[in-house]
Amino acid sequence: MTIYPSFKPAANKIVDKANVISKILGNSRKCSIYYPPSFFDNTFKKYEVLLLHDGQNLFDPSQAAFGTAWLVQNTINEQASQGTMREIVVVGIWNTADRMN
Repeated sequence: MTIYPSFKPAANKIVDKANVISKILGNSRKCSIYYPPSFFDNTFKKYEVLLLHDGQNLFDPSQAAFGTAWLVQNTINEQASQGTMREIVVVGIWNTADRMN
């Protein structure tokens, strides 16, 4: 087991990226990316990535449908701090008006 130190406060970071282009779908979408607290401490540490649909509903109630976010970051932060899961990166892919297609 490799142990990586963390020198920053135990706070995650969520970044919104606009206009992420999909060549397959022929459009672009917004993505919200959750970085765990230790992400920027050590560039050698590897993280698994979880891709989730409905990115607008994952993290922030002000962006979520009907004002209710799933608060994925809270679950990940709690589980990782308890040692019941590894830290991961989450990419939330927003839907569009053409969602059903």
